[in-house]
Amino acid sequence: TIYLIETTFNDKLPAVLYVKNEYYDRLTNKKYEGERDKFIDLLVHDAYFIQTSLLPIDLQNDLLRILSIFSPKYQFRLGREDRRFIEIDEAELNRYKDRLLNLMIKRLNMGSQNSKLLTALELELEYEKQWEDIQAQLEKTREKLKQTLEEREEARKKEEEARKKAEQERIEKEELKIKFARELLKLGLSDEIVAKKTGLDINIIKKLKSE
Repeated sequence: TIYLIETTFNDKLPAVLYVKNEYYDRLTNKKYEGERDKFIDLLVHDAYFIQTSLLPIDLQNDLLRILSIFSPKYQFRLGREDRRFIEIDEAELNRYKDRLLNLMIKRLNMGSQNSKLLTALELELEYEKQWEDIQAQLEKTREKLKQTLEEREEARKKEEEARKKAEQERIEKEELKIKFARELLKLGLSDEIVAKKTGLDINIIKKLKSE
């Protein structure tokens, strides 16, 4: 894997770093013995890291020249933008007098005529589509689950509010009964009659009477 990084993320590292367990400076072809990078160490595959802004100007220009053939203007539009295919017509091809660019174009053209490679690309497209469909389905499932959880939480809150309201109403009714019972006791009514009138337990009436 080759990472072309426009913005410098670690200026202590070589401009062109090759990582294969150890670090190697590819501009000097020497092993890098300096401080390692925590992010790079998290990767488990061999890779090149090219911090383009740290390259000498002539190498930056060479890199831009090489990458120019992958410009979006050369991409086919086969129903949707497909970055796997580019088209460079004869007139454009004649513009490239650079040996390396011509070699790259020829290699790319050979690949476009390789039936095995094209089949592999088609399979890759199919796998990507299946993966996108799976991801879309997972996203729908996540959204549905999120909605269900929100609805359950809303129902739980309403149930809790209803329970608290019912409990408050019960307490208020109980207080009214006790207040009514006290008034009846002041009138001299018997405990049994007060209990019957208020619906309170006889023991509560006796307790109120003794207060």
